[in-house]
Amino acid sequence: MRLSVRTPGRYIAEKRLVLDTLTERLQGTVPARLAHERQQLRTAQNRLLAAGRGNLHRARLRFTQTVASLDAMSPLRVLSRGYAVATKGARGAVVTDAAALKEGDALHIRFAKGAADCRVIHTEEEQ
Repeated sequence: MRLSVRTPGRYIAEKRLVLDTLTERLQGTVPARLAHERQQLRTAQNRLLAAGRGNLHRARLRFTQTVASLDAMSPLRVLSRGYAVATKGARGAVVTDAAALKEGDALHIRFAKGAADCRVIHTEEEQ
């Protein structure tokens, strides 16, 4: 349109119409965009919570397995399976080789329940 046909009032009315149209589009877009972003946030939160629960579950399993392994290797647990620990002399050095013993040596033997003091009568060495 030619500028001479446009009056300032008409020009302002046209611009106001354009502004109103853009305002309506913006107001319609923002809530939809916010709803979409909220949904994405909820999805991310759920995924994060699920990942955290999964990590916690795996950590608990590892902890339980570690505790079971340590318990199986516990000296008292080993003794409860029928083993004993023999120590010799004032220092109480653990005896691991019959060759370290001689007739008459005093031994202290620790069992799962209780202990006994003994004397070596005879030794046998493995070949």
